[in-house]
Amino acid sequence: MFSISEGPAMPDMNANLSDTGTTAPVRRGDPPPAHALQAEFDTAFGAAPAHAAGSRCVRVALLETPLGPMLAAATHAGVCRLEFAELGGLEPSRAEMQRQFALPIAPGTNAVLEQLRAELREYMRGVRRGFSVPIEMRGTEFQRRVWSELRRIPHGQTTSYEGVAQRIGSPSAARAVARANATNCLCLVVPCHRVIAKNGALSGYSGGVWRKPLLIALERTGRLPEHAS
Repeated sequence: MFSISEGPAMPDMNANLSDTGTTAPVRRGDPPPAHALQAEFDTAFGAAPAHAAGSRCVRVALLETPLGPMLAAATHAGVCRLEFAELGGLEPSRAEMQRQFALPIAPGTNAVLEQLRAELREYMRGVRRGFSVPIEMRGTEFQRRVWSELRRIPHGQTTSYEGVAQRIGSPSAARAVARANATNCLCLVVPCHRVIAKNGALSGYSGGVWRKPLLIALERTGRLPEHAS
């Protein structure tokens, strides 16, 4: 059985978000300019090489969301990356995908990315409670156990690192669970934002800790707080 809570009261979002009036809130004083992010994307991934045609490649794209752009990547078999895009992070992501899959990586789309795009739009609108798009993740046996358990956390609810450790049969491995949580490369699809500290604190989040309460609020109410959309 899950030891699940409805979670802590949400903190004041305005303390963490800039008052930009845009549809994509950013860290106060740290806006990721769209043109700079696109330029970094073009530098990291370039144009689609001729030998990347067909199914044996990883397709990558920037997907817009109310919480900022996300880097999405998919093979023909499944989504292999979904993360909030930050300046300075695209090249490391490209290098990690190259190491994991040893396939050409090219801008573009495929059927899996289009399914992800549609499901992500529905999720952000508060009408989708889970993702059905196929996924393709690479990791250790322990990491895969943790990631699988994260997908079992009910929509809109939270649990602790200790709780996940207990449910995968490693009750003393809370710190290892936290590390596996941090290395999850499929934000939202594998909902690591639903894991919080045992004392109820939001703890860290690879997608930016300011987004964590917004995502939990979205799942609990069916909409993003007004200042975040």
